[in-house]
Formats: sequence, C-alpha cells, structure tokens
Amino acid sequence: MSNEEPINIGIIVDNDSDTNSDPTASSDSITNIFMKEEKIKVKEGVKEKEKEKEKEKEKEKEEENWSGANLETLCKWIQTSSLQIATLDIAIQYYRSIVRRNVLLGLVFSTASGSLSLSQMNSSQQQFAYSVIFTILSFSTAIFTGLIKIYQIQERLEEFIQLKQEWIGFSLPITTEIQLPVKERKSALDLITKHKNKYLDLLKRDIDIPNSIKGQAYKRLYHNKEDYIKNIAKYKKLKEVLACTDVHCFIKYADELDENEYKFFHNIGEPLRWSNCICIGMTSGYNYLAELYKFFMTNKDKYADENTGLSNIILTVITEEDNEQRTHKMNNLLNEIRDRRYRLSSYVKRNHDSELNISV
Repeated sequence: MSNEEPINIGIIVDNDSDTNSDPTASSDSITNIFMKEEKIKVKEGVKEKEKEKEKEKEKEKEEENWSGANLETLCKWIQTSSLQIATLDIAIQYYRSIVRRNVLLGLVFSTASGSLSLSQMNSSQQQFAYSVIFTILSFSTAIFTGLIKIYQIQERLEEFIQLKQEWIGFSLPITTEIQLPVKERKSALDLITKHKNKYLDLLKRDIDIPNSIKGQAYKRLYHNKEDYIKNIAKYKKLKEVLACTDVHCFIKYADELDENEYKFFHNIGEPLRWSNCICIGMTSGYNYLAELYKFFMTNKDKYADENTGLSNIILTVITEEDNEQRTHKMNNLLNEIRDRRYRLSSYVKRNHDSELNISV
C-alpha cells in the first residue's frame, strides 16, 4: 500500500502557484487607490473651477445686459414717461381748478339769489343795483359753463387722468427692476421687448397741452439735475476728443484734459450754488447758515412738492443708475485717451529722431 499513489479526492494542487503573499503587490494596489482618489479630487476641482468661471461669465453677462445700449434705452423711456407724468399732473391740477372755480361760482350765485329777494329792498336804487349784480353773475356763470363745454374741459380732465395712470403703469415696473441689485434684476433686453409696444402706443396718444405747462414740468424735473446734465456734456466731449483724427489737435486736447482732470470731473472754478458743495468760513459761518435756513424755510413747500412727486422719484432712480454707468464710461474713455496720447507721443518722437538722422 505504501507504493500506491494517493487517492485523488477532487482537490487540485497547483504546484506552480505562489501561496506566500507578495508585499510589493499589496503596495501597488494601495498606490493605485490613492492615485484614483487624487484623480477624482482633481476632476472635482476642475469642475468647481469651471462652475466658478461660468458664474463669473453669467455675472458679467448680467452686468453687460444692464449697461450700454440697453440701459440708455430704458433711461430715455423713463425720462420721457417722467416728463409726461409731470406734464399731465400740472395739466390735471390746472383743469381741476377751472372746474372747481366754475362750480364754486355757480354755488355762490345760487345761494345768493335764493337768500336775497328783490322785494325785500327798500328803494328802487337798491333793487336796480342787485338786479345788475345778479345779471352779471348769471351771465358770467353761463359763459364759464359754456366755455367748459366748448373746450371739453371735463372730458380732457378725464383723458389726462387715464393717460397719467397708463404712463405710471408703464414706468413703475422698469423703475422697480432698477432699484433691485443687478443679480436679482430681470433681463434688460426682456424688459425692452416686453414694454416696447406699450411705449409706442403711449407715444401715439397725442394730447393738446399748452407749452407753458410743458415748460413748468421740465423745470420741476430738472431744476436739481445740473450735475447729471453736465456729465452728459462731459461724456460727449471725451468721445469727441477720442474720435479726433488730427494728431496735433488730439495731443492738445489730451494734454488739456490731463492738466485739468480734477477741474473737469469736479466742476472746480464755477460759481457756487445752493445745490453744490457748502463752504462755510470761521467768521461768516453763522450768517451763512442763517441765510441757508431762511432760503430753505421760504421754499420748503415748493421743493418738497417738486422733489417728492412721483415723476421726480422715477426720474431720480434712473438718472442715478445712468450717471453711475456714465462715470465708469468716462473713466474708461479717459484711460483710452491717455493710452493713445502715449502711443502718439512715442510715434512722433521716433519720427523726429529718424528725420534728424536723415538730415545728419
């Protein structure tokens, strides 16, 4: 039995296989795991960076969407609507006063004629005088009532009130969006597309308003907007300087801007006004404050009515936003003018040196 082969019970033994554990193989597997984790972290970091870049691009698109031509278009719309609202407001007050005076005159005449009787007069002279007075009052009342019907004062008043509400309904959604932060605003292009037809319909509504009322509305809106109007003129001047094709004229204007930059942006050298900065000396400070207090107390009702009106509030919101954007554009234009001035100066210097070398 000892020489016989062992009985195979189904266990196959591989003599070539290494039953002992290899430490190098285990270390390789650990390094592979770490490498995979590092690759995953790198991919996640790349994705986060891409997301941040996308957010920055979206933010830049939002800022670009609310700057440039879109903001200028909305600014012009709001300026037009605020002027129309102020004009209609003054016209409504004017026509309401006409209707109220006519009603008051008719009420006074009817009350006087009902309470007084000519039979109560003692003399004929008194009866004649009161009959003349009553005739004049009745005649004037009839004339005023006829004028109101002829010129359709009541119908115009109702039309003005309705048109004013439509202009307010058009301008308030745009003004509300401008008051929000840029991230929370709707797209400016969507607002333009949405309200374009409404704006055209309102402009087509031709109304007959005297030019004197329009002038009062313009003064009411822009009496304290001098800085805004001056910034528009300065922005146009910078664009003209940058677009100048004559080299010598451009260098001259650029040097003037460089020398008078502080005066150009801060209105130095102009006479002081109430709306400008207040300069109070040590000796005359008390008198100045007394005059200033007297000025505001005298005109407080006027300026309170003008500055707190809905049309002025709407215009102030859009002008502040537009003024901020325009100031940024002015700074960019000034930097472009400086860069062009530096390049032109170096170009002129090289040409001058080359001419000198040729002459030598």
